[in-house]
Amino acid sequence: QNVTIVDWGCGQGLATMCFYDYMRNLGIEPSITQIILVEPSTVAINRAIAHLSKYTNTANITGINKYINDVSVSDINVTNDNLVLHFFSNILDIESVDLIVLSNLIKENIQSRLF
Repeated sequence: QNVTIVDWGCGQGLATMCFYDYMRNLGIEPSITQIILVEPSTVAINRAIAHLSKYTNTANITGINKYINDVSVSDINVTNDNLVLHFFSNILDIESVDLIVLSNLIKENIQSRLF
């Protein structure tokens, strides 16, 4: 099945790169068609895009240069019927991340894809 990845607080994209490496070590070439990177640091998100472009030439890579609490449903524009994987790289224990806002954003995104 085709996959979309949303990498929250992606930094340099290590979680997504590790996923690619893990799947390839299992002998599986993941069918990732969309990667959405969320990161407030411009330098880090640009590095993540550069790194991930070496892992895939088929996935559409989108950078959302915002703090997690400022992301809207329209920013996380999953435009297909892919399986969606959310990666949370050490962000869930950061006090400035409002987990209720984050969970509601993910729920709204799921609901918007159902209708």
